[in-house]
Amino acid sequence: MSAKYTCNLPFDFLGMTGKFHTTWGEFGGYNHPNSLRYECAAMLAYGAKCSVGDQLHPNGTLAPSTYEIIGEAYREHKTSHARDFLGALVRDLFPNPIVEVHGTHLVDGSLMTKADDVFVHLVVASGPHAQLDVPTHDEIVPIHDVQVQIRLDKKPATVTQQPAGKKLPFIWRKGVCSLRIPKIGLHEIIQIIPA
Repeated sequence: MSAKYTCNLPFDFLGMTGKFHTTWGEFGGYNHPNSLRYECAAMLAYGAKCSVGDQLHPNGTLAPSTYEIIGEAYREHKTSHARDFLGALVRDLFPNPIVEVHGTHLVDGSLMTKADDVFVHLVVASGPHAQLDVPTHDEIVPIHDVQVQIRLDKKPATVTQQPAGKKLPFIWRKGVCSLRIPKIGLHEIIQIIPA
């Protein structure tokens, strides 16, 4: 209830997971990984940042079992089911996002503005991010035929793919600019200059 109130304020806020199973401060009783996943998903759904906490044992040591649970929840939380579940929660909260990327789950989008221009950064997020034993990305596979929709106050005069400086065709309908990016190697920028 407090998160629902806080999400309407102009402040960042943080949710904290509950570690203990039965009573506050107990040692030896830990939440199940599913509880941790649920708590994190609920925090994200309300726009909170997540804090997964721990409590030192009175002897001053960290409990390895705590970090095994956190690790298990983190690894399993990176599945396509969790991504789709969180996506649906976010969609319920924000039914008309400013930027939508279609055709892949492997491209992250970020919106920035400078003066009246709008910039949408698209970054390929493929690779073994969930595999903790793989410290490097030997190859980043390009993503093809990415559909992007951007909600704007004004019809664009031009839409340009940067840094190549390539003008992109677009469709303007009911406040939405729809376009197609043929290929994203790693990072592309869509620059929109309003009419």
